[in-house]
Amino acid sequence: MTKLATDPLNCWQTPLSIIAALGTFDLDPCASTDDPARCAAMGYTAKDDGLLLPWRGRVWCNPPYGRHMRPWLEKCSNHGDAIALIPPTSIGAAWLHQILTGTTLVFVQGRIAFIDPATGQSVNGNTQWSMLIAWGDRNRTALRNSGIAGIVSEVGA
Repeated sequence: MTKLATDPLNCWQTPLSIIAALGTFDLDPCASTDDPARCAAMGYTAKDDGLLLPWRGRVWCNPPYGRHMRPWLEKCSNHGDAIALIPPTSIGAAWLHQILTGTTLVFVQGRIAFIDPATGQSVNGNTQWSMLIAWGDRNRTALRNSGIAGIVSEVGA
């Protein structure tokens, strides 16, 4: 099993308003243990280890942040049909530049109020900005047309 961030502070849920703006997803490989099908028709939890299991269809990925993020984003890129939500703090990493080719990015305006799975309430005090990365034509289009406020950037092939 791959080593995952299991600290509850790293397990905030994506607000459903973001998912609704992007459309339906087939798989969430980083799903909440509390509600695995919250963001997609099917969800893999940390117990399942979504890095080792096969990905099919349109994927939503809000991976563990920090040093655990890279393999998730590489798998998103290799899968080619995904949208990921990450902090833009890794934007200067050479490995990230390699997987951004042919993507659409949105640097989200403001800070996302993630959801505490224990309470179902918005978590105050998110200290990081966020960006969305879309791989594949339908995801790039969905992200461009989502209405999510922010700076849109197209990364060429």
